[in-house]
Amino acid sequence: MTAFADRPDDERLAAPRVAGAEHLGGRAGVVLVGRLEIAARIERHGKLGKRPGPIVDVDGNVLGEHAGAHLLTVGQRHGLGISAPEPLYVLATDARANSVTVGPRRALLAPAMAVREVTLHRDGRCVDGVRVRAHGRRFACRLTGERTAGRHAAAQIELDEPAERTAPGQIACLYAGDLVVGSGTIAP
Repeated sequence: MTAFADRPDDERLAAPRVAGAEHLGGRAGVVLVGRLEIAARIERHGKLGKRPGPIVDVDGNVLGEHAGAHLLTVGQRHGLGISAPEPLYVLATDARANSVTVGPRRALLAPAMAVREVTLHRDGRCVDGVRVRAHGRRFACRLTGERTAGRHAAAQIELDEPAERTAPGQIACLYAGDLVVGSGTIAP
């Protein structure tokens, strides 16, 4: 946040755009971005407002209604606005149908994950681990097929043990021991 203190031009440009935030000085943009909820950001910058749709279970039974599939992500548990005998998690979102599928946590477990836009800095045969959350656990795995160093449109990661699925669009960091050897974007 201190970056603005040495940049009077940024402060001068930002101040007129943030009505009522004069008391924040040059920190106005940073403070407001940090406090602005994701739903408001999407609505404002992505032009995606509320778009109610059904929340269904894996059998297709309607359990409730959401404000927009674009506001929920795979693995999310809070903010669904429905109750059940056991906690429910978002298993999938379908933007075209504007529906959200929920189920128990165990339904998030998957033995593999698909990745797109893969970059390998070493031969794919050396990949022995993947991490999909910055401070999350590293999972033992291997890449399927022959993967040379370089860029690939897609790849499949087979996990040694099932792990909770991660929302599409997240980064999968690939390891060989403790060395990062590549990455890819989680595909739906």
